[in-house]
Amino acid sequence: MPVNTSPLTEGEIRRLFAKESFPAPEPEERKFQIALVLGGTLSAGCYTAGVLDFFVQALDEMERLQADNDPSAPRHKVVLKIISGTSGGGVCGTILAQAATRRFSHVTPETDAQTAAENPFYRGWVDLLDIEGMTDTDDLEDGELSSFLNGKPIDQAADELIRWQGNGCRSQNGC
Repeated sequence: MPVNTSPLTEGEIRRLFAKESFPAPEPEERKFQIALVLGGTLSAGCYTAGVLDFFVQALDEMERLQADNDPSAPRHKVVLKIISGTSGGGVCGTILAQAATRRFSHVTPETDAQTAAENPFYRGWVDLLDIEGMTDTDDLEDGELSSFLNGKPIDQAADELIRWQGNGCRSQNGC
């Protein structure tokens, strides 16, 4: 199949990216919109999980201060509009999408192991996904080698994290 590799003309660019083609609504006053693009690799995914846990903790604290009418609280609303990621970043984005509607304890250096295990980011990256499970050979029992690493721990972690319910819904309207 032939592919057109000639560059777009200035007219084509204007037509494709004209404001009328993608009408953007005016941003609401005092609304801060965030899009997250999360990178991959196993170790970066683990780091990203900790950052996202802290991000949610900071937003929880901001909302608490706002609800208490604390004068030091920011007066804007934060909206997470888009999450995307590759590999470990995709796993973290999926955990965040599940966790965003739920209440859960955040992990700090003082958090005990039982409380930490209730945190979806910690549970996923510390308890469920590890190199020992991924180097196990029980996936070879069906006689087919489809990957250098065993993907079963990833599937099992995904199943558990999708069922995770946290400590209830953030919204009174339900999750």
